[in-house]
Amino acid sequence: MLFLFIFLFLTSSFLLKAQSPKDCIPTVKYRGEGTYYGATGAGNCSFDPSPQDLMVAAMNAPQYANSEVCGACVRAKGPKGTVDVRIVDQCPECKFGDLDFSLEAFIKIADQIAGRVPIEWEFIPCPVGGNISFRYKEGSSQWWIGIQVRNHRYAIKKLEYKNRSGQFVSIPREHYNYFVASSGIDEDKQQTGPYHFRITDIHGQEIEETNIPFRQNQIITGRTQFPFCRANPVSWGQEAEHRTWSVFPNPFIDRLYLIAPYRVSLLKVRLMDLQGRQLLVQDFTHVSHNLELLLPNLTPGVYYLQVEDSELQTSYGFRIFKTE
Repeated sequence: MLFLFIFLFLTSSFLLKAQSPKDCIPTVKYRGEGTYYGATGAGNCSFDPSPQDLMVAAMNAPQYANSEVCGACVRAKGPKGTVDVRIVDQCPECKFGDLDFSLEAFIKIADQIAGRVPIEWEFIPCPVGGNISFRYKEGSSQWWIGIQVRNHRYAIKKLEYKNRSGQFVSIPREHYNYFVASSGIDEDKQQTGPYHFRITDIHGQEIEETNIPFRQNQIITGRTQFPFCRANPVSWGQEAEHRTWSVFPNPFIDRLYLIAPYRVSLLKVRLMDLQGRQLLVQDFTHVSHNLELLLPNLTPGVYYLQVEDSELQTSYGFRIFKTE
């Protein structure tokens, strides 16, 4: 009876802390070209080779986003069919919208002899089994530590640890898909772990993992997994006024991509500072999907980007952030 009471108490405590699913960020369908390479499951994302699961792909450099897409899943459509893949690598020479597939995945959407084919794709929840997991990078200690999150349903946006004061501290992310604290996260430097982590996915959903031990060269399984967010899809078949425009990446360094969810005959783009002063006005014709804006000379700061569809007489606005 005592055991049952303790179990129910702990279960109830967990449920009280559990977070309700959030709305998914709007689904955007991207268009580009699909190619293939000799994928092993390893690559720039620092995952282990996965010879038993080669439904994998490499993301183009502009959308690799400093490894934020690592471990995310994508549904791609080609001339012959559709395939679901996990992102494990980066394709440096690929343009925005392109994916470089394993051969095993490529032949599900096109004939191998084609080599390069038009594709359309979108991010989807990964069909994960079980809870998220962690791996510490070789050489990690109380003085320097690298932490990788694995087996997650959605792309990981942020990893934080809880310090002695009870505050969560963000750990910077590296391009090879590890969160790295250059001075470690053990404040007394006398031991390593256990740790209390908070993980945030791309939709803003947060989960916490407590008492995660420090173990080198092992996969440490957590106790939670991200719930399915509430779907808010945007389909190419919907009416134009209900489709969602987006910008990527934001913040940006020197170039920004405007993602149009439908073809636009005449598009006017205005860039303004927060005082309303126009810095750029430019017209574009026959915009099919991805529009690249080069802004290398823009001073770092916050700006307002306005997009006007002259044919439909509609406009959309974005607050954008230029970094160094």
